[in-house]
Amino acid sequence: MRARKVWNGEHELRLTRLEYAVLEYLARRAGHIVTYQELWHEVWRHTSPLGEGEQRTVRQTIKRIRKKLGEDCGAPRFLYCVYNVGFRCAEDQVTLVE
Repeated sequence: MRARKVWNGEHELRLTRLEYAVLEYLARRAGHIVTYQELWHEVWRHTSPLGEGEQRTVRQTIKRIRKKLGEDCGAPRFLYCVYNVGFRCAEDQVTLVE
């Protein structure tokens, strides 16, 4: 079984499975915009169209991840919001270890 750990500097973060899956998906696409629809289909595994309620679910999950990362929404370092489109993970802030 693969260990699922996220570190922010020297601090290990405690993420739920869903939060980890979202962060991993964004990190694997660092530098690229990931749409709400893409996250909804690929992480939540829903094939239904993305409505306002589903978009709110995605935003709330990102909000919890940002809080655990210690992100300042006014000056993000890791996760950037692309208004009404989705999110982008900063390339220079991510190191993936397999």
